[in-house]
Amino acid sequence: MNKRKATKNIIAASLSIGILGSGLASLTNQDNALAQVTETKEVKKVHFTSSNTESNKINIQNTMLNAIDYYSTVSGSLEYYSKRGGFNLLVTYQNDLSEKPKSYEKTLYNQKTNVKNQAMPNDEYEIKTYDGDTLTVYKSGSKERGTASNVTTKKIAPMPTDTRNLFKGTTMKERIGTIDGEKLYNFRFEPSLMSGTVKTSLLPEDIAMGFLEDTTKWDIKGEEKIAGVNTVAIEGTLNANYTERFNAKNFKINVDPHTGIMLQMEVINDAGIMVEALYTKDIEIDKTLNQKLFSFAK
Repeated sequence: MNKRKATKNIIAASLSIGILGSGLASLTNQDNALAQVTETKEVKKVHFTSSNTESNKINIQNTMLNAIDYYSTVSGSLEYYSKRGGFNLLVTYQNDLSEKPKSYEKTLYNQKTNVKNQAMPNDEYEIKTYDGDTLTVYKSGSKERGTASNVTTKKIAPMPTDTRNLFKGTTMKERIGTIDGEKLYNFRFEPSLMSGTVKTSLLPEDIAMGFLEDTTKWDIKGEEKIAGVNTVAIEGTLNANYTERFNAKNFKINVDPHTGIMLQMEVINDAGIMVEALYTKDIEIDKTLNQKLFSFAK
């Protein structure tokens, strides 16, 4: 594979890394340094348990890194709150990761706050659809803000198989490298064009590499049911980079042991205040999807 050509194809095909992944430098964005691991690996399901062992921790990392290989369809809704960003999003989504990947997302920008942390009325929403050929983004505009609605469309061909399989089945050690002393990270490129918010839940590789890289900083605490799914609960302390970004030290996440999907995340500061959070409200995995949603309609 021509590394320069492959890099450009990947960047064009990838809509976004996870919402937290912006703090991790992506190795695939280095034009002269496409990841060393390019072959497709066999993906084996390894269901981790709630036992706080090193082998379970490694299995958690690897499953989260490759979550999109453990399910074909998913639909649901989640809420994402960011104190530092001053927003609270409610996202309804469905994703088809079959041979012709497709996606639908509707994002409500509710409970947005200004710099003084005062609630501001916000009637905006956004609908994003990808039917395997065309990406359409509709922004409703806002009467409160006096902004107009608009629709943008962009033809995006299905992701090539070799790009889709890049880093498939790889481990933490194969995902993290260094160039000129700088730590860099390899991200999967999922083919349905998830937004960063949804990707943080459905392909939580940014959490695995950002929060869970050092297994001495977190522990498996047991099992909890989130949105009807039996999850493994994890608690730990953030590394120096994320501690500075969030002005917080502690986190808790809940992960589905069968798929690696992260259903819940909480980042809490020393005062016990939630500063960043993701909550899955409902989710269905490998169920029938509403095909009509993949074709754009307001």
